[in-house]
Amino acid sequence: MAAVAFGGDVVTRFIASLPEFVIVGIDAVGAMLPAVGLAMLINLMWSGKMAFYFFFGFAVMVYMNLPILFLAILAAFIAFLVITLKPGKKDTTVKTSLVEVAGQSEEEAFFS
Repeated sequence: MAAVAFGGDVVTRFIASLPEFVIVGIDAVGAMLPAVGLAMLINLMWSGKMAFYFFFGFAVMVYMNLPILFLAILAAFIAFLVITLKPGKKDTTVKTSLVEVAGQSEEEAFFS
C-alpha cells in the first residue's frame, strides 16, 4: 500500500536504507512462509481419508512434473466425483422459502 501511496522510488530507497540483518531476516522469513502455509493447511484438513489424496497429489507433482493449475483442476474434478457419487447420498435441499415459513406466500410478500 505504501508503494501505491508514495511511489516505487520511495519504497526502493526505504528498502535500500534498511540494515543488512533486517534484509537477511526478511529473506529467512520469506523462505519459511511456504512451509508454514503447508503445515497450517495440513493441520486443518488432515484425516485418514485425506492422506491418500495429499500423497497422491504430491506424487503427481513431483514425479510427473505437471503444472499446478492442471493438478488443481484435476483435484476439483476428483472432489466433485467423490462428493456426487457417494453411495447413500440423500437429497437435503430445502424446498421452502423463508417467506413461506413466515406464513405468507411469495406473491403476498412481493406485493406487500
